[in-house]
Amino acid sequence: MEHDMGRVPPIYILVAFIPTVMIVGLYFFNHSIASMNKEYYKRILERNFHDLNKGVRVNQFLENSDRVKDTANCKIVEVKVFLLL
Repeated sequence: MEHDMGRVPPIYILVAFIPTVMIVGLYFFNHSIASMNKEYYKRILERNFHDLNKGVRVNQFLENSDRVKDTANCKIVEVKVFLLL
């Protein structure tokens, strides 16, 4: 399986950066707007903590799950579940 990664076309790698840049842009915009308003700053911090906490809980659930044994499958399912929450 490690040998297959070298055969990924470079265009696929470049296309993968499009959603990455969009997500980073949205987070940056959210934080920059929130830092301007003192009343929203505390809510943003709490929301980020809950997002991180959800990701950790999903990761712990998937690592302890009997259905998911393969590490690669665990990571794929983890990302999908985290995005759905």
